[in-house]
Amino acid sequence: MSKPRGESPRYQRSVSIEGPISAAAPSRSNGAWGGAEEAGDDDARPPLASSRTTTMTGSVTYPPTRDGECVISFDGREVQRKDSVWSVSMQSQFDGDHVSSVDDDSDEDDEDGVNDRSELFPINNKGRIVKSERRNSREGPWRIESRESRTRPEDGWIVGGRRWRGAAPAVAGLVVLILLLLLTSMKVMDETYIREKIEGREGSKVVDSAELGPPRPALGTKVKLDSDPEGEYIAPSGPKLQEAVGTEPKFLVMDGDDARNFYDLRVIIETVLNLATISSRIPVIPGHVWMRSCRVKSKDCTQNSLDHREESWRGPEGWKIGIEHLIDIPHLRKIYGLVLTQSEFSTLFNVTPEMTLWSQAGIWNMESTALDGLSTSEITSNEWFNDAQFVRLDTNLPSWTEPESDAVIVGLDTARVREIQVDNAGRVWSLERARELLTKTGFKVDGDNHWLEEALRKVEQSRVYSFDERTDQIKIVAQPVVLMADRSRSFSFTDEFLTQPRHRDASLLYVSGPIWNEGRLGGVHFASQETRDQFVNMILEAIRPPKAYIEAGKMVAENMVKVNEGRKWLATEMTSVAAVHMQGSSSAEAKILNQLGLLEKGLAELSAHKAKNLPSKEHLYFLATDETDPATLVTYQRRRAVLLKDLLSEIELKILGWRAMFGDLLKLVEQEVMASSDYFIGCRVSRRTGAVLDARMGPRFEQEEWSWTLDEAA
Repeated sequence: MSKPRGESPRYQRSVSIEGPISAAAPSRSNGAWGGAEEAGDDDARPPLASSRTTTMTGSVTYPPTRDGECVISFDGREVQRKDSVWSVSMQSQFDGDHVSSVDDDSDEDDEDGVNDRSELFPINNKGRIVKSERRNSREGPWRIESRESRTRPEDGWIVGGRRWRGAAPAVAGLVVLILLLLLTSMKVMDETYIREKIEGREGSKVVDSAELGPPRPALGTKVKLDSDPEGEYIAPSGPKLQEAVGTEPKFLVMDGDDARNFYDLRVIIETVLNLATISSRIPVIPGHVWMRSCRVKSKDCTQNSLDHREESWRGPEGWKIGIEHLIDIPHLRKIYGLVLTQSEFSTLFNVTPEMTLWSQAGIWNMESTALDGLSTSEITSNEWFNDAQFVRLDTNLPSWTEPESDAVIVGLDTARVREIQVDNAGRVWSLERARELLTKTGFKVDGDNHWLEEALRKVEQSRVYSFDERTDQIKIVAQPVVLMADRSRSFSFTDEFLTQPRHRDASLLYVSGPIWNEGRLGGVHFASQETRDQFVNMILEAIRPPKAYIEAGKMVAENMVKVNEGRKWLATEMTSVAAVHMQGSSSAEAKILNQLGLLEKGLAELSAHKAKNLPSKEHLYFLATDETDPATLVTYQRRRAVLLKDLLSEIELKILGWRAMFGDLLKLVEQEVMASSDYFIGCRVSRRTGAVLDARMGPRFEQEEWSWTLDEAA
């Protein structure tokens, strides 16, 4: 093949590996690359035929010239295994505007233990390569993916071969590159190798490969209460905690709920912080979250977790991860003040194990003998919080005085408005909801919102400050609103509980039950705009993921910009197909069509506010989904969706380290990516959408309010 001439290379990839090259087939997908897979067993692997030191290098450069010439070089041994364990053959054929690739995975020890694959890749201007998965029955499913970079954006080369402009020889180069990756995967994608890297064992030297990073540091190894020089959490010792809380400290705790995910737990944490602020106590927040998705072998996830529980009637298999790996605790303390996790609370009182104070389900154990000598008091949810007949406030409303306005709704008195309100909306409603219900009942409401508020004040309704009731399910503080409440049924946390000696004087105040699920964020409405806004600002600024997710998310977002050739881009969150069926949608195709319609509206909104670097008509968009079905994901990708796994490179995976093992933790990276987008379409039933919107409206991203919408059909 002739050497390239003319322009400098547009694209180049090289891989070099030194060390013992195993003769065994890849066992299954490297957790850093693939999706959730079945847990395998080391004992089930075939014996290695040999172990020898082999050096393999390869590179591909294409297309360096306008006429499509390319350079392909390969130097190595053992290209095709002869030990009856694994062999790969690849053929490519160009035909018009397509290239077909046929792979044959063979295992002579199995009768039909292989899945042969034939795929047709379009190579026109808007082409796409569909990610592939092959199965060898001996070793289980595994996936090979390519993560590349481009040097000339104007030529249209995209990370991972997602989209290209050029001739068929460009795809030929990619086919050879995949073959090269197949060879190197014998080492790079072997899970034994991943474990060795995690545990710090001596192993082969690998260049240009993905590593899961250092192991999670053991709890209690450091004594500083703030953070290390890099801002990372360091578990404090008992004496350091004692110094921080001082003498005669008072705490506030709530139940955690391990049946829920992190985003539900985050709402509980926000409520604990608010009630602790109101009561001038030290908040004790839930100390852990149970992960549900392990992307490598179960035992590897177990090694990097605090605890592991098997699947049972109570719930799926899970891995216990400290809350400090989901929330930046040092930053939270910097903004909020002193906060303790449940684990730190246990350390403070020298309680081991932690379960002495909390049940497996995250319920506080008031009968624990570990609390002997510590005065405690419990507020149960059925006392006050979960009763829809009450309006829960932080403090008392200002004294009521009849307004001097001439605004009046003819025929409406205090008793009648209470009847309408309770029958339809409880004891609190927005002005829009009040107008709708009063009009429906036959009253004439023809003034503006200020007029309506004055008219409602005359029937003993008062302002309370809260959050948009339309976003109740996603729990977003970035949408503060004014509501009207029945004064006669409005009670404050301060007067109802903190004035009672048993609650006021207790060293530990325990608020039991899921109060956050029945009311607004923070567990209460607010009597003043000032206190509501203080809570909002605290949440927007204080709650953020740890540094690793922020860094990885930023880099993935930059990759998304490259995917769209430097233009603005959109992101969306979608529930799984199972959830879609529950909502009445018929198929993944129907769901994606709905998404594309929303994206068109989002693009129009973006065009109305931004004039430069707008997305092209066939733009790619970022999709965060909990869907795991490969066929469904391919459907999404064919409709211009880009998934997290399409954008993650070795660099981001190294930043994430062991966290990349858990699908639940990768959701925090997706959260950062969605918050970075120029326009976002959220899911109205997802609390991760709420976290994304709070981040977008917060000081880190400062996105405009017009730059998002909710998918009401989700």
